[in-house]
Amino acid sequence: MRRRQRPCLGTSTARCAALTTNASGRCNDCYRAFRGTTTERGYGAEHGRLRAEWEPIVATGTVTCWRCEQLITGPDFDLGHREDRTAPAQPEHRVCNRATSGRRKTLAAPKYMPPDHADDNISDADAELRGLIREGFEQGIPVEKLAEAAGLSAPRVHQIRDGRR
Repeated sequence: MRRRQRPCLGTSTARCAALTTNASGRCNDCYRAFRGTTTERGYGAEHGRLRAEWEPIVATGTVTCWRCEQLITGPDFDLGHREDRTAPAQPEHRVCNRATSGRRKTLAAPKYMPPDHADDNISDADAELRGLIREGFEQGIPVEKLAEAAGLSAPRVHQIRDGRR
C-alpha cells in the first residue's frame, strides 16, 4: 500500500514546501537535518572501529548483553551506549538497544570488557564534567542549558548538583 503524500513537517526551526510519503513526516533532507548525521549522533568512525573490534569477540558466543545479561548469539548485535553516555559503548541485543526509549533506568555494568578499553580517563572525564556542571550552577546558568551542553537530562544534572549518584 502506498502512502499518501503530505506536506513535509520541516525541521525544528524551518518549514519546508516539499511533499513527502516518509513515515517520519519529513522529506529526506529535512529528516537528515532534524535528526543529524550519524557522526553527530555519536556513531562516526570511532564507533565503527569499536564495533569492528567487538565483532569477533561477540561471534564466540561468550559475551552477554549489558542490558538483559543474556548471551548474545548470532551475528546481529548493536554497540549500544548508556543514555547519559557515561560509559563506553557495549554490545547488546538489537531488540534490547532499540527498546530503550520507553525504559530509562540504571542498568547493570557489562560482564565483559576488552582490557584496552578499561580506561581510567573515563573517571577523570566524569569528575571534570561534574565539576563543570556545579560551576555552571554557581554562575547561574539554567539547568536546561547545562543539560543540553552536557548531553544529559535535567534530572541527571540536578543529581550531579546535589552530589547524588
